[in-house]
Amino acid sequence: MTQPNPTTTPVSAAAAAMPLMIERAVMEAALRTGQATTLSPLVTGLARYQDHWWIDTTDMWVQITDTTFTDTLEARHTRGTWG
Repeated sequence: MTQPNPTTTPVSAAAAAMPLMIERAVMEAALRTGQATTLSPLVTGLARYQDHWWIDTTDMWVQITDTTFTDTLEARHTRGTWG
């Protein structure tokens, strides 16, 4: 049986269009306009934007792709528990 080739496996247009890194100004604008939200008022280095979680690296924001971690972030964000 032939294994799927990851370079030819189709992905959704939304997934293909989402960059793995965005500039600080993009996230700052999204946070100001309510298009993005931080994990909590105290934990501002993690933010949810366009159905993805991002981490602040000082120069830019990097998309978090580890689904176990993003599931945990989502659950805590939804419940309002961050500790």
